[in-house]
Amino acid sequence: MVARWAGRKGRTYRTAKAKLHSISTTCWLCGHGDAYEADHEPPRKVLLRMGLDPNSLEYLRPAHGSSCPCPTCGLMCNQIKGASTKRPRMTCEW
Repeated sequence: MVARWAGRKGRTYRTAKAKLHSISTTCWLCGHGDAYEADHEPPRKVLLRMGLDPNSLEYLRPAHGSSCPCPTCGLMCNQIKGASTKRPRMTCEW
């Protein structure tokens, strides 16, 4: 049995995340910089259900999260969004 989070620890995921952050570190949810987590859009479970690669840069977006809250507004944008398919209304809309 594969661990629930195994897909987000592997070399493929880490490589995709590094490429994403070499392109941009601006959070796609709040618009502030220094976002070092990767958010899946659409959510990872939807991508897997559709048979798509969740590690494709096409589906990854930089976001602030529990390991790196936004230095400007203090939000953990990725956790606020959760697994929703809708973009949440952030308190610091830009």
